[in-house]
Amino acid sequence: MTHFYSKILLFGEYAIIKGSRGIAIPFQNYSGRFEFANSKDSVPANLALDQFSAYLQNSGILSHVLDIDQFQEDINKGLYFRSNIPCGHGLGSSGALCAAIFCRYAYNFELKNDYSSKELKYIQDHLALLESFYHGTSSGLDCLISLINKPILISGRNELKIIDRPNFEHFGFFYLLDSNISRKTAPLVHYFLDQLDRNDDFKNSVSKFIIDTNSIIDTVNTSNRSEFSRLFEEISQMQLKTFSHMVPDELKQLWRAGLESKEYFFKLCGAGGGGFFLIYSNQDITNRFDNLININ
Repeated sequence: MTHFYSKILLFGEYAIIKGSRGIAIPFQNYSGRFEFANSKDSVPANLALDQFSAYLQNSGILSHVLDIDQFQEDINKGLYFRSNIPCGHGLGSSGALCAAIFCRYAYNFELKNDYSSKELKYIQDHLALLESFYHGTSSGLDCLISLINKPILISGRNELKIIDRPNFEHFGFFYLLDSNISRKTAPLVHYFLDQLDRNDDFKNSVSKFIIDTNSIIDTVNTSNRSEFSRLFEEISQMQLKTFSHMVPDELKQLWRAGLESKEYFFKLCGAGGGGFFLIYSNQDITNRFDNLININ
């Protein structure tokens, strides 16, 4: 059966909530796919497919988009989602499952090499409803990246465009660092929105962050390495100061040391709080930290 890969939000964390652009890419180190167990007793229960099926049955929209009867029949036969995508780490574990469900059970859907913006929006909206089962609310972006397995430029809620994978090697070295801390996205987003409403300094800093996020995406397109490095450093400084609530205490010293030495720079990879963090450097730092994954 088809594999559905994890995703990395390279740029746009939190900023896209307020209208900035963003870039998300599929990450093929982790993936999941549907399989059938030999017996229902051996089916993993962590993804609660029976409850998911009931949720879909009660959805006035999704019950007309998906073949839920077939989904439930397959669950009864031992269907489960075999995945090595770590949960609560910002790589889209539930998004991959929702992508798999949509791909297998959506009426009149087939994977193809290209999609119009209108098609992407339609798919994203329905994937958002699917993933709401796990998160309460969802943008559907994680699911969409996993489903189509292509990088996407986000230019607004209704503006999505498939792009080529950025040429990481032109800019330097990029890594994921596993904090080995699981987290939930919703409380962090709620904190972000609350601070925007109540804290003027936070709001002003986020406004500058949005400008820097849009600018660094421009440098990806123009291949301006020196400007890219400068902006990444600015984003790293801003996040350590303004988004300190989203940076685990265990990482703050390492984060600060990178800024002081200018040897490497941390940034959030999604909501933060735990899970994976993105590191950029002009040099190979593979042996500097444990739990590093090279994504070049």
